[in-house]
Amino acid sequence: MREGQNHGWHFDESEVTITLMLQCPGDGGQFEFVHGTSDADRENYDAITEILDGTSPAIQSLEVHPGTLILFAGYYSIHRVTPVVGKKTRYLATLCFKDEPGVSNSSEVQQLFYGRTAAT
Repeated sequence: MREGQNHGWHFDESEVTITLMLQCPGDGGQFEFVHGTSDADRENYDAITEILDGTSPAIQSLEVHPGTLILFAGYYSIHRVTPVVGKKTRYLATLCFKDEPGVSNSSEVQQLFYGRTAAT
């Protein structure tokens, strides 16, 4: 992510995501999340509304440094990355896991997060 780029509030398409911070930006680019925003049986729309409105006390921020490894169930917990500030690029390696083989992110998600789609 370069200056001004961010990932808005979202749930992952994959059950589990592992990230490894390679380079932090000069400022911003903070990983924020709310655990357990949904589960297999329901989504907590009241909590999600508070999060999107910026009024939720449940929003947590995780301080990361180069080398920080995060194992995260983003399918069940809403999360985002705040806008990057400054000229230093935020580099993050991401591994996504599903419960069945041969599944990949949708073309829309690939384009949004990686700037291109995988050849099929």
